[in-house]
Amino acid sequence: MAEQHCKSYVFASWEKFETELREGGMSPSLVELAKWSMKEEELQIKLILASDLAGYYVKQHFYEPSEETLTAVDTPVLLLRSTLPKEFNSHREEEATRLSQYLSVTVEAVEEASHEIYWERPNTVSSQISRWIEN
Repeated sequence: MAEQHCKSYVFASWEKFETELREGGMSPSLVELAKWSMKEEELQIKLILASDLAGYYVKQHFYEPSEETLTAVDTPVLLLRSTLPKEFNSHREEEATRLSQYLSVTVEAVEEASHEIYWERPNTVSSQISRWIEN
């Protein structure tokens, strides 16, 4: 899936790239930051990350011994998770449930945020972390 995403995340121009991100709800400043992850090649705008490398990375970390690693964590954990795209929320909830088997975890949704929650909702993230620390 990672390889396919990298291969298909292509735009005909910088303008089309910017338009799609803005229409997806990204602020102009975040669109500018996102440009650093892209390159112009063969008259297209593509991710800098090569699709085969993305695939290797995912495969390398797929078999990470999570039970061994997670059971060694003995402090409470705050997990902030995105809510966009909505079609991934069931998977996010399943993973949070899986993590709760190993960790003392508090899960907080960062509403109307996608993968880059810290860029997209910095004030919300800051508030959620502060509230969690105070409790």
